[in-house]
Amino acid sequence: MKTLKAYNVANQLPNVETDRLYFKIIEMSDVDFIHQLYSDWRVSQHLGKVPFPFGYEDAVRTTSHCVSKESTEDTMTLLIKKKDDHRTIGIVTLRKDGELGILGYSILPEFWNMGFATEACKRIVNFGFECLELSTIQASTTENNVASMKVLEKIGFSLREGGIKENSTHSGERLVRKYQIQSQ
Repeated sequence: MKTLKAYNVANQLPNVETDRLYFKIIEMSDVDFIHQLYSDWRVSQHLGKVPFPFGYEDAVRTTSHCVSKESTEDTMTLLIKKKDDHRTIGIVTLRKDGELGILGYSILPEFWNMGFATEACKRIVNFGFECLELSTIQASTTENNVASMKVLEKIGFSLREGGIKENSTHSGERLVRKYQIQSQ
């Protein structure tokens, strides 16, 4: 079974790009972007484990946590970058647990409704199936995040379970939907 560690240690992702995007493994120097992304309520409101308000110290802690996870075999946190201007527009995470993958993603609001989330997630899901030999990938979204539901459905995820109660660090109890996709 292939692991993420080989990719993380080499700090490279062979052929993991799309027509408009490429991916970069997160580093501590990316803390300003993490702060920009998660200090925006439009993003954070959908993320149960991200505190709000999200201060710079939170960004340092979060980035450090992501970087430290990169040295393990189970998690890959990637910045989503545009090819045309090299601007960082979001983040995507793939966590591996045996043959199961867990997908997470966030995009800066100014890049919503442009297909970037769909494009990035589709590529990372394909990477999980092709390179990591995952059999299933799961993702979840809040019940009110219709855009995220559409992203998952466009790339082939099916609703596994809805109306699940979860606690959020900033807004108490919330309802989420769990999605999954199987390898073909």
